[in-house]
Amino acid sequence: MNRRNPQEWTRLGAVSPERISEARLQAHYASQIVAAFGAAYVTRTEDLSHMGMTWGGGRRAFISGAASGARIVRMALDLDRFELYALEPGSEFIGVLDRFNLKGTTFPDASRWLRKTTAKFGFDPELVKIDFEGLLDHPLAGGGEFTYDGGEEDLVELGKYFSNAEYILRRICSSTSDCSTTYIWSPLLDINVMYAMEETSDKEYTLGMGLIPGDNHLTEPYFYVNRYPAIATDSLPEPPAPSAWRTKDWTGLTLAASEIVKFSSAQEQLQMVENFLTSSSTFLKNL
Repeated sequence: MNRRNPQEWTRLGAVSPERISEARLQAHYASQIVAAFGAAYVTRTEDLSHMGMTWGGGRRAFISGAASGARIVRMALDLDRFELYALEPGSEFIGVLDRFNLKGTTFPDASRWLRKTTAKFGFDPELVKIDFEGLLDHPLAGGGEFTYDGGEEDLVELGKYFSNAEYILRRICSSTSDCSTTYIWSPLLDINVMYAMEETSDKEYTLGMGLIPGDNHLTEPYFYVNRYPAIATDSLPEPPAPSAWRTKDWTGLTLAASEIVKFSSAQEQLQMVENFLTSSSTFLKNL
């Protein structure tokens, strides 16, 4: 079992940020299986967190909430092994009920495995709804095969970004009382928290911070802080270096992974990201 220490930052840069884009795309498609289970079977919540995934459980894995059929089940995608799992409930990656290795299979194959597995555990397989809406173009959408096997270095590197993001978000949130739970959301595969919610007579906003592993804005991973309602973009001030503004789809500050890996030590990388997230939060609050 590939376990990780959730109390530390792992140095990034063993694989360049640009090189993990294919791993990120295949993981994004595979994660839809996990998210579809949550959307279909986990008890619905007002904030839609039943559709969110959590990270870890002692593995580099996306894990759904638990749902009750003939037995209680969770779904997971383990990045290190690039396998889908049906799991027993619990905070750890335990009680494997079924598994599906993705290499050499197609997205329809994985979807059929999900429906077969859910039926086996007493769920209605017809409730599973999966589509590619919002996902970036990839041969997997047209019947192409997943090509990764367990332990490949760019998948491992991708997992480090999520582990580090979960760690730094938890670290920052430990000193504030208004952070939401950390979730991973399938449309962008972003891991984030919402926090610093202000509601006064003259100000009402919510800040969000997290990591997006790459999208049509930046193909490499990037940390971000944004604010809702969106800030007017016609007169934005100069952003604090080395961050950059993002104004398409939402308005906020971003820190590209290529800036982070310029530092060679884990401590320097951690400090850079922590400084970015905290200083950007203050910057956006004061606009």
